[in-house]
Amino acid sequence: ETQRAQTLKEAMDACKKSEEEGAALKTGLAEREAEMAKLQALIAELSEQLKKAEGQAAELQAAKEERERKNAELEKELKGKGSELEEAKKNGLALRAGNEGLEKSIGDLKGQLEKMR
Repeated sequence: ETQRAQTLKEAMDACKKSEEEGAALKTGLAEREAEMAKLQALIAELSEQLKKAEGQAAELQAAKEERERKNAELEKELKGKGSELEEAKKNGLALRAGNEGLEKSIGDLKGQLEKMR
């Protein structure tokens, strides 16, 4: 009878120990599940931030491309203006030379008129 009581006590102790270990495992599992929930929330937040950053990067890229396109147009326009300016300079020099020739001819004519008088 004593041996049976001892065996029963050992079985009850083992059962109690198993229950305690099970409770500890459940507590550990609950803690890990809470940590996993926090990590999932963090992943969701980071994913949202990544989407926003990608959107901003796309906007910046589009703005950069638009700026480059406008710069190319301005450069083309400036090259055209530069050609026009060079042509105007040539025309101005030609006019100046023509004016000098006219002034000389006028001076010659005045001289001839003076001689005729």
